Amino acid sequence: SVEQGYRLILADGQCLEADLVLSAVGLRPNLSLAETAGASVGRGIQVDAQLQCSQPGIYALGDCIEIDGQLLPYLAPINRGIQALCKTLLGQPTAVSYPLMPVTVKTPAAPLCLLPPAVGVTGGWRCTATDDGLSAGFYDAEGALHGFVLLGRHAQQQRNAWLQSCQNAQRAVA
Repeated sequence: SVEQGYRLILADGQCLEADLVLSAVGLRPNLSLAETAGASVGRGIQVDAQLQCSQPGIYALGDCIEIDGQLLPYLAPINRGIQALCKTLLGQPTAVSYPLMPVTVKTPAAPLCLLPPAVGVTGGWRCTATDDGLSAGFYDAEGALHGFVLLGRHAQQQRNAWLQSCQNAQRAVA
């Protein structure tokens, strides 16, 4: 018997005892139903701006979709999709639009905020150490900021200013 720690029973019946368990669960959708229905899939169910897949009348939403080559498995893009899809299903075709949505991981030991650059943007990363982490920005050849990684409490103070810079760069490209 394990007095402290964990007893793990694997799928094949093997038993392991451990002091600590670390689970890193990735997001990978089960695409078999969509494939069976004849929908186009890549890393997710491929949908258009109205969240319709390649099969007319079939829509997808959430962690399973791929839109413009990107997976958006977080709550903010899902909520934006819900708003657009409701209008579309009620007869008012509405394209989903996504603002820049940084992903924030609020772990006390190492808070992290990430905004990846858009697909197709060329440039490079510039990293700067901070007192408790790092700030990294993705800049194009003209010096415009298109993405960032902020790790640590000190770096988080830059979030709003860096997000505004990325929004300005996005508007300049559009």
